[in-house]
Amino acid sequence: MKIEVNEIHPRVVLLKFESQYEIASTMMMLQEYYESPYENIFRKIVSYEEYMDTYAKDTGNFTYFSDWSGFNVPGNIIMEYRNKHAHSDILYLKKEKLLFEILSRYIEKYGDNFYVIAIYKETDIKHEQAHAFYYLHKEYKKEINKIINKRLKYFKDKKKKLLKIGYRIDMVDDEQQAYFIETKLSNESTRLIGLQKKAIKLFNRYTKVRRKK
Repeated sequence: MKIEVNEIHPRVVLLKFESQYEIASTMMMLQEYYESPYENIFRKIVSYEEYMDTYAKDTGNFTYFSDWSGFNVPGNIIMEYRNKHAHSDILYLKKEKLLFEILSRYIEKYGDNFYVIAIYKETDIKHEQAHAFYYLHKEYKKEINKIINKRLKYFKDKKKKLLKIGYRIDMVDDEQQAYFIETKLSNESTRLIGLQKKAIKLFNRYTKVRRKK
C-alpha cells in the first residue's frame, strides 16, 4: 500500500491514498476513536471486529469502506490513541502500523499541535482542510463560528441532518463549517450566499499560508 505524505500547510499533514478501500480500512479505527457516535467505541480501544459488528448492527450491513472517503484527526487525539493502544492487548493491523510509522515523525516534531487529513479524491481536500484550520487556528474558529451560528433556517436544518446521520453534538459546528465551505449553494437567499462568500474568503486567507521549506 502506498501513502503519499505532504505537509501542505504549517502543521497540516495530508495523507493521500490510492483507493477508497485503502483509506477507509487504514483510518477507520483512529477516526472512530475520535468521533464515533457509538458510546461503546467513542474514545475506547476496541478491535476491528467489535467496530464492524457495531456499525453493521446500526446500519444493517457493514458498508463503512464505501460510505466514507475523507478523514481528519487532530494531533492530541492521535497521541492519545497511540498511548492507549500501547497499553491494550489489541494489536495494530499492518496498515495501521504503517500509518503510525508515518505519524510518529510529526508527533516528534510538533507534539500534539498538528492535524492530519486523509483523502483519496482531490475533491475532498477543501472539506478536510477546513477541519484542520478549525482546530489549529483560534481566530479562524472564532470567525467561522460567527457565520454558521446565525439563526437561519439553513443552518438549523443542516444541524438536524448532521445529528441524524450520526455526528456527535460536540462535533456539529466543526462539520457544519466544513460542509458550508465546500457546498455549492443554489436558490438560496442573498444573505446566505453573502455569508458563504465571507466564509470562503476567510478559508482562502489560511490556505495561502504555506509551509516554510
